[in-house]
Amino acid sequence: LDCIDNDVKCILLLDVNKGEIPPMNYILKCMSFLIEIKSIIQDAVYFSVIYDKDETGTQLLNTILKIYQPARPLFITKTQDQIIQLCNDKETVDFSYKI
Repeated sequence: LDCIDNDVKCILLLDVNKGEIPPMNYILKCMSFLIEIKSIIQDAVYFSVIYDKDETGTQLLNTILKIYQPARPLFITKTQDQIIQLCNDKETVDFSYKI
């Protein structure tokens, strides 16, 4: 909400390279929370980035994305350089992006 109040947009970054895959009930809680704040995400976020260098969560991510439609563009990256490039180009990201 601070971003909206200050007319600032942010980038959501999720690093899935450490730790274990959480139980499905936790994932569902996270998805429910994201749905609840969808209007905030639409106003305050340029896009989201999922950093998955080893593709360990790819199958789970694909399953989640069949259920959850992101409010803003979503990019899955494999390198830190890709993240940096997206951040540098944030003003030109195609916001008509659909999964």
